[in-house]
Amino acid sequence: MIKEVDVALSNHTSIDNGLERIGYSKKRMAYMPNIYIIGQNGFRKYCQVFRTLSDERLEMLRE
Repeated sequence: MIKEVDVALSNHTSIDNGLERIGYSKKRMAYMPNIYIIGQNGFRKYCQVFRTLSDERLEMLRE
C-alpha cells in the first residue's frame, strides 16, 4: 500500500518548534504558505530526522 503523506504533525513541540508554528498558523493570512504542508519528500526527510534522533537516543541509553 502506498501512502501519500504531505503533512507532519507532532506532539514533540520542543523538537519541531510546534508552539511557534501554532502561533504563525493563527496569524497566517490565506495567501501565506501553510507550514504544515511540507510535501511527500519533506515528510520522508522529517521521518528520517526522527529515526536518526531516536537511534542516537537509544544508543546513548545502552551505554
